[in-house]
Amino acid sequence: MNDGEKAISWAEKITSLHEKLMPNNALEEAMDLHNNELGRIYFGELENTSEEEIVHFLKLKMDEAIKISEVSEIQNHRHNLVYIV
Repeated sequence: MNDGEKAISWAEKITSLHEKLMPNNALEEAMDLHNNELGRIYFGELENTSEEEIVHFLKLKMDEAIKISEVSEIQNHRHNLVYIV
């Protein structure tokens, strides 16, 4: 396992543990887990990218984020960050 894979594995453990230690309602938890998964994917895709490019990429992803109000909506937005109000 290379360093990038170790970082992704560690991030998954820590972010998933947060959901167990500080539980949210079902919608908040689903949103967090979904966005955490995308964050790990983005990390892998941006491994050799400058900080400036990463910030630009994340700003674009946040601009494209989809507002949801039901857990079931997440499956329709597998490639987008999601948010609730």
